[in-house]
Amino acid sequence: MHRTILILLTFLTANTFLVCFQTFADSSKIDSLENKLKNANNKEKIAILNALFDTYISSSPEKSKKYAIQLLKLAIKKNKKEQATALNNIGLSFFYQANYKKALEYYQKALKLNEELVNSSNDALAKSGKQGISCTLTNIGIIYHNWGNYEKALEN
Repeated sequence: MHRTILILLTFLTANTFLVCFQTFADSSKIDSLENKLKNANNKEKIAILNALFDTYISSSPEKSKKYAIQLLKLAIKKNKKEQATALNNIGLSFFYQANYKKALEYYQKALKLNEELVNSSNDALAKSGKQGISCTLTNIGIIYHNWGNYEKALEN
């Protein structure tokens, strides 16, 4: 009996330590990324904003959306590939907030840009467009599934 309690306490203590350590590590990573963002060039900013988005998407969709919007503003100056990524990310932020109608709106904008990329003469952009279409159609399908519209979900 005492041994079981001791093992349980050891397990709980270890898990508490790991959760605290992980939270500290995430906080350090976020601080580091936010500091790098201040002095980064445009190419670096895109990567950092995507990383910050990924870090926050499940824990704080509103913060992740903030980074996705910053990415979109930067991407408008750069290229359609990054614009499509930013639009998809904004949609994902709305999805995590259960605002499926708004998420669908952004996914459809991302889908349109990805379809334009597929027609690019640049093979890398065309491939990126195909990958983006695949990802975006999956996201759209999930929304229709959540709404119970399985026919529409199967189309996507």
